[in-house]
Amino acid sequence: GTLAYSWECARFVKVADDDVGVRLFPCADVTKDAITSPALAVDAAALRAKTINFAPDLIGVPTFTSGCKENGVERCDPTAKFYFSVTVCDAVTGASPCVKGAVGASTVTVEWSTSP
Repeated sequence: GTLAYSWECARFVKVADDDVGVRLFPCADVTKDAITSPALAVDAAALRAKTINFAPDLIGVPTFTSGCKENGVERCDPTAKFYFSVTVCDAVTGASPCVKGAVGASTVTVEWSTSP
């Protein structure tokens, strides 16, 4: 059968020491692929630029999961991760739209850690 795809992109957000949690962001920020394509090629430079959004109160300071130096230029936080999810549905008889949680839809998520 024919399959339909739907991608979601997210990151963990922290404000000061408060965990806001996983928040979606537009996949177009890190890829040229449509969210309905069967594959999602992530642009490494664009993803790296998003590391400043893990802790929005630290303007301009990238946050990485591990391997960084706590020197004011970058910071480490084990929660600083991206999440990429794809939902797959039968395009003919499946859910419309093809979204996470729809009847007959299957979703898988990849957790992506960061380092400088």
